[in-house]
Amino acid sequence: MEIFVSSRNARDFEKLLQKCSELGFSGIELDHKDINERNLNLLSKYKSKVRVIGIAAKYKDFKYQLFVAESLNCEYISLPLNNPNDLQKIRIIADSAKNLGIIVAIENDKSSELYNTEKELLSILERLNMENVKLLINTADAKVFNASLMDFNKIKNKIMAFHLSDIYGRTTGLPYGLGKYEYINPIIMGFKKEKTPWIIRLDEKYDLMDAFLSKENFVKYVKSVGEINKILPHY
Repeated sequence: MEIFVSSRNARDFEKLLQKCSELGFSGIELDHKDINERNLNLLSKYKSKVRVIGIAAKYKDFKYQLFVAESLNCEYISLPLNNPNDLQKIRIIADSAKNLGIIVAIENDKSSELYNTEKELLSILERLNMENVKLLINTADAKVFNASLMDFNKIKNKIMAFHLSDIYGRTTGLPYGLGKYEYINPIIMGFKKEKTPWIIRLDEKYDLMDAFLSKENFVKYVKSVGEINKILPHY
């Protein structure tokens, strides 16, 4: 089990790269808003120290984002699925990504009422029928529509990663432990022995230290329910 942090929660990109390992993260997920010449030069500088697991992408400029993903040895790019029209876009992007060895991870999104449950998301994968298309589960957004996270334990091989954040009422993107986190715990336990990465990705108003505290609470919970293998080298 590896834990990454989203660059969206860093006020200072270089500080993120400097502190990433020190704070106990396995690496970062690069937000599309942070793709610029300065940051790419910094990533080149810290390449041996910071692993970039993937890119939280957008549909516009997807070819450039795929180029960046390949150059950074990313495993995936993630895209939200908001409406049926996005399916054809995902098919086109996934076709381009296939030759680069990159997974396109479809993320459930609270702005869509159509694709949030395990059955709904699985049906999308079946319709696309593409080997390099998987799911990225946003834990808080799934809860908005009362999707049972436990159901995702049934399709472990279809899940590329998790965006971990908490929810209180309909307020999402909270640090883990500040909301109704109990609903997340069954899937944490279901995946504790899997290699599926967890990315701490909070609302933009939260910073790197909030992400760090989320990670600490996450690790504390997993440890509290029994032995865990390889969360992080120094734990």
